[in-house]
Amino acid sequence: LAVLDAAVYFLLPPVPGIELTVTVTAPEAVRRERLVRHQGLTDRQATARIVAQRSMAAAWDRADVVLINDGSVADLERAAHRLWERLGE
Repeated sequence: LAVLDAAVYFLLPPVPGIELTVTVTAPEAVRRERLVRHQGLTDRQATARIVAQRSMAAAWDRADVVLINDGSVADLERAAHRLWERLGE
C-alpha cells in the first residue's frame, strides 16, 4: 500500500500501477471558512483560491472514490476507516 497526496494527480499523465484513487473534497463554503479560520486568509483571498481551483473539480471527479469532508476531523477519520474496511473485503 502506498498513499500519494497529490492535488494535481489527475492533471499528470497516467501513472502505472495505481489501483485506486480517492479524492477528499468539501463544499466551497466549508473550504472558505476553513481557509479563513485555519490558514489566516481573508475572505477575499480564500474565495480567490477556491475560484482558482474550480477548474480542477472535473479532474477530481475522475477519482474512484470521493469523500466529502464537510464535517469534523473525526467524521473524516470515520469515513476513511469505513473505506479502508470496504477495501479489505
